[in-house]
Amino acid sequence: MQIAKNSVVTFKYDLKVDDEDDVIDSDELTSLIGYGQLPPGLEAGLLGLAVQATKLITVAPEEGYGERDEAKVIGIPRSALPEGMPI
Repeated sequence: MQIAKNSVVTFKYDLKVDDEDDVIDSDELTSLIGYGQLPPGLEAGLLGLAVQATKLITVAPEEGYGERDEAKVIGIPRSALPEGMPI
């Protein structure tokens, strides 16, 4: 069986920025493919994969959440974050 539109998939991921070694997020997600629940580049990378497959998927900003826009960045004081939260 291969992942196609209307497939419900559960996958694990490690998110990295560019070619940095640090993992900034890691989780397991379940999603319905073909309905915009995932960034387009990620969904395209999953299409056609077989069950239990492993693949490195690189998503360009324009196929993910878009380029960083400094005008939309807001600052939050550290004191507003929960104690012990890694930053």
